[in-house]
Order: sequence, then C-alpha cells, then structure tokens
Amino acid sequence: MSLTNKVVQFDADSDLVNAWVHGGVTDSITTDSGTVASPAKLIADNEAEIQAVINMTNAWANGPATGTGSTVTLGGAAIASPAKVISDQNAVINAGATSVLALSTAQAGIATTQAGIATTKASEAATAASTASTQATTATTQAGIATTKAGEAASSATAAAASATSANSAIVAERTTAATLTNKTLTSPVINPAASSTPAANGNMTFELTSDTSLTLKVKGSDGVVRSSVLTLS
Repeated sequence: MSLTNKVVQFDADSDLVNAWVHGGVTDSITTDSGTVASPAKLIADNEAEIQAVINMTNAWANGPATGTGSTVTLGGAAIASPAKVISDQNAVINAGATSVLALSTAQAGIATTQAGIATTKASEAATAASTASTQATTATTQAGIATTKAGEAASSATAAAASATSANSAIVAERTTAATLTNKTLTSPVINPAASSTPAANGNMTFELTSDTSLTLKVKGSDGVVRSSVLTLS
C-alpha cells in the first residue's frame, strides 16, 4: 500500500474510531471484522441486563403465596416464591394434623364405648353379688365369685376411663396444634443470604452476600452448569 493510500486509510480509520467512541446508547459501528457496539451501547445493554435480573429477583422475593406471581421462570425452570414455599409447606403440615386429629377422635370414640361396656359389666357384677348374698345355700360361694367379677370389671372400667381421658387430651392437643398451623400468616419475608452458596440441583437458585456492596445470584441450569451474576448494591 502506497503512502498516500495509507494516509487515506488512516484518516478513514480515525473517523471510524471517533464515531465508535462517541456513539450513542443505540449506535453500532460497522468495521471490516463486523458490527461493533459503541461503549455507550455496551454499558446501556449491560445495565439493562442487570436491571432485568434485579426486577426478576424482586418479583421472586416479593411474590404472593398463590396465583399470578407466585412463581417466576429462571433458566427455563419455574421457581416458587418464598411465600408460596411456606404456604405449600403449611398446607402439607395442616393436612397431616387433620389426619392425626381424625384418628385421635376415632380412638377416643372407641375408648368411650369400651368404658361404657365396662361400666355396664361392673353394674351387672354388683347386681349378681347382691343377689348371691341373699341366697341361703350357695351364698358364700356365689358371693365370692361375684366379688371377684366385680373387681375385674372395676379394673377394666378404670383402665378404659384412663384411656378415654388420654385420648381426649390428645384430641385437645391436636386441635390446638392444627389451629396454630392454620392461623399462620406470612408477612414480609426476610432473606439472610450466606456468604457462600452453590445451587445443589438443576433449577435451584441461591444468593450470596459477597460483601456489603455486592450480591451474587447463582442458578444451576438444566444442563448442570452453574451461572452467576453479580449485583452491585448502593
């Protein structure tokens, strides 16, 4: 290339570099190697990506327990909000408590029935003992048998009554537990990120409080690769 051509090329390149350096937030410069975004555009695009991550994080952290916004899609996977995770766990716990309460109620009913039977038997045994005591010929033998039966029946009645009392106490305790779980209300959730955290399974997302001015978001994709983004805090 002649000197004249070199000078011309240098002048053209200088104009091209000037246009690239001073390009706006939407400008890109065409070079021999392809299209190159201006510094302003590179910065604007990067800020837009960061803001999108921040918006998604806020939507996830403040999402409701049910309905629209209770899950966000990240890396192709639906991730439940903290409120939804807690709500779903409460539903599982309440379902278990209801099942236990129903079982305790059934057991209490059986125990009450057994107590009634035992009481009836005790009454019958007492009647037999009273009748036996009035009989002349076999009064002593029949009275002894009746007294033994009455003692056995009374023991059964005592055991059944104790079982009924225990079952009723269990019902009260289970009802109290179920009421406590049902009345749980999720208010403003607080997240305390660890200084270091790595997603364990595909689709998991973690936060790291890297420093007072930096928050790192990590997501393990369906391909098993952990990708991260650092958010600057101000």
